[in-house]
Amino acid sequence: MEALKNRYENKKALVDIYITEILSVPKIQSENPVQLRFLIDTVRSHLRSLKNLRMDSNVLSDAILLHMLNSKIDRESQRLFQLDLKTTEVPSLQDFFSFLETRCIQLESIRKTDFDTKSWNTVDKTLRSFWGTENISEEQPIISDELSYCEKHFEKTHFRKPCGRYSISLPFKENIQENVNLGDSRSIASKRLDQLWRRLDRDSKLKNLYTKSIEEYLSLDHMDHVSPSTNHIFTKRDVLSQNTRIFDPLGLLGPVISKSKFFMQQLWLLKLEWHEKLPVPVAAEWASFVQYLPVLEKLKIPRFALSENLESIILYGFSDASEKGFGAVTYVSVIKNNGDRHSQLLCSKSRVAPLKTVTIPRLELSACLLLSKLVRKVINALKMNLSQVILFSDSTIALSWIKTPPHLLKTFVANRVAKIQELTVNFSWHHISS
Repeated sequence: MEALKNRYENKKALVDIYITEILSVPKIQSENPVQLRFLIDTVRSHLRSLKNLRMDSNVLSDAILLHMLNSKIDRESQRLFQLDLKTTEVPSLQDFFSFLETRCIQLESIRKTDFDTKSWNTVDKTLRSFWGTENISEEQPIISDELSYCEKHFEKTHFRKPCGRYSISLPFKENIQENVNLGDSRSIASKRLDQLWRRLDRDSKLKNLYTKSIEEYLSLDHMDHVSPSTNHIFTKRDVLSQNTRIFDPLGLLGPVISKSKFFMQQLWLLKLEWHEKLPVPVAAEWASFVQYLPVLEKLKIPRFALSENLESIILYGFSDASEKGFGAVTYVSVIKNNGDRHSQLLCSKSRVAPLKTVTIPRLELSACLLLSKLVRKVINALKMNLSQVILFSDSTIALSWIKTPPHLLKTFVANRVAKIQELTVNFSWHHISS
């Protein structure tokens, strides 16, 4: 029994643990009753544990002070102090100071020994140094234009990321669309691809890894699937022609139409002639957009929004904006006599943000104006008695402007607010979270 107590009842180790826990209680940054309660409970719990070890206040004070002083000395001295203790009892402060005195004497008695060193060079090295000094230094070796370009490219494009790693852009050749000549590389690439697939067919595990890596590249937009028919040369006239083929008077294809509008705005900034072909990156972006347009033929949207035995009809409108553009959409909600409700998308409109930078609240206000015009047009077209017309926007600033008399606002805002108030005088505006 005495051997077990000596082995497992290490009073010194327990005291160190409890004191460490007390001193490591996190600092409370603000008024918080939960954190204050946690502080009280933690300290009281460890103090009770120390009290159970039968430690009086003087010994406990020495133990806390000893714990703090021990953390101030170097690790080697801490290790030697632990080895110097012969028992598991809590050491006194006097024991610690006695150890420090002894440690100082030991360190002072250790003296560093200086050694005089001399380098002996062989006769061969001395002779080489002599002739090397007498020779005329050669000029730097002549490097090729490609190596010179790579060196300049590195100096211009390399940078250091926040994580500490260096990054550099790939050294693509300039004017590659005019100078590139692939020759007969397609047949060679096709043969190598066939060889790769035959190899993968023999190793199912390797084939799964290859497939997963390709899917990961596609999901991260590191690569795109290129259709065999994407070698068409697009001009500015081609883009406009394909845009006009998308007939969508009700705005049911709003996301698609908006993307084409954004592209046209980007195209106008390039200041190209109508017959001039698009740059390679721009042409690739347009080709990626065009190849998905045939999917729209399969899109079906039910157009009958009403129903029999109607009790009331409510028209809902929503507006939103971003840095690229803004839009508005309307829904009609039909309530039957039996209480059933049916909601249906009615129409939408979108606009591209102007090239001149406009703040988001002003774009949101422009979206509200677009919604007001759209709702008024829908009401005139329906020619039905509507129970309610409820309009929503996620911009609190735009909603506050709409409720403000126009003469108190700046010109840009005042003109739009006046028009909105005129068009929606009998309608209600509400806020909706983004």
